[in-house]
Amino acid sequence: MFQRICPLFLAFAVVLHADETAEQIARGKALYEGAGACFTCHQLDGTGISQSVPPLAGSDWIKDSPERRIHITRYGLQGPIKVNERVYNGIMPPQAQLTSGQIADILT
Repeated sequence: MFQRICPLFLAFAVVLHADETAEQIARGKALYEGAGACFTCHQLDGTGISQSVPPLAGSDWIKDSPERRIHITRYGLQGPIKVNERVYNGIMPPQAQLTSGQIADILT
């Protein structure tokens, strides 16, 4: 009996997780394009603004560091950074108005 129930439970858990992830992505997109105003500098597609705002999409600088993404979003960043072989020297203002949950939604 357990062998029959276990696969069904796992399949149900996967579906629930997928629904939760889709909801989180939708909330993050709404924040990115709205109250968070991330798109103003980083553009709707995450490509940034050439020579002044680094891209988020395909960024070698943030892809392997969730901690870095969280820290920059919460506290901002100032000074030169090298992203995809290009140096950017601007200011990312802190987004202290966002809750931890909202930051998680945006970064998902």
